[in-house]
Amino acid sequence: MIWFMLWLLLSAFVLGAFFWSTRILMSQKRAWRSFATKLGLQYSNGGRLLASPEVTGTIDGLRLNMFTERRAANDARGERFVTAIELVMSSAMPMSGAICTASMAEMVGALRLDDVTVPEGITEWDAGWRVRSDNVDLMQRFLTPLRCDILKKIFRMKVMAALYIFDRQECVLRVETTDPLSNVDKMEKIIRGFIPMVKSMALTAEERANMPALPEETQPAQAVVQQEAPQQPQPAPQEAQRYYAPQGLDENATDPSTEN
Repeated sequence: MIWFMLWLLLSAFVLGAFFWSTRILMSQKRAWRSFATKLGLQYSNGGRLLASPEVTGTIDGLRLNMFTERRAANDARGERFVTAIELVMSSAMPMSGAICTASMAEMVGALRLDDVTVPEGITEWDAGWRVRSDNVDLMQRFLTPLRCDILKKIFRMKVMAALYIFDRQECVLRVETTDPLSNVDKMEKIIRGFIPMVKSMALTAEERANMPALPEETQPAQAVVQQEAPQQPQPAPQEAQRYYAPQGLDENATDPSTEN
């Protein structure tokens, strides 16, 4: 009798957790679909009833990727789902680098980059936040007080993890939260709050002029062809390969205007 009662309680717990998770997922899907429709973005329901949704597209000149991922959890569940928001800016940098919160420090530490010390005069920088780059000098010049203030504001939000990573093609802000973002207005407020922050991280025209030129491989292929054979017309297949812009790349509140 005792074993039967235990089995009954366990079954009720499992079923309750399943129905609760399913209810949250359905609410999330409805909100994400409405959000995508409102802003003219692409929505995917994951292809299955219980699959997680995904939203992609361009908003205010930045590429948005929003999806969910599994993460290990130190509780009875063993794992949890997190919402990942990625804003991608096509802005070539003269170096590669990554700046992250402590929860992503191990991952960033595995990259083939050197550790960078935050410039003197930058106050209230958490010791757990990690800065790495393949050019220490350029990274320190990049970390102006304005950019550090933006990063501090993002990193201090109620999020699980945050990462700003860039290379010689593009820059990406990634934020992870346990909030399923089931409210359309809140979702839009969060994402639109991040957009000016990401754009403010880009190099200014003056900074770009004073930094080393990008490596040869990032220059348009047409220029190389013209130097080698200036009298030859450009073949159609080569024309298709040309490019003019770099290609490539929480918990209770993730409002960008809210800090801890």
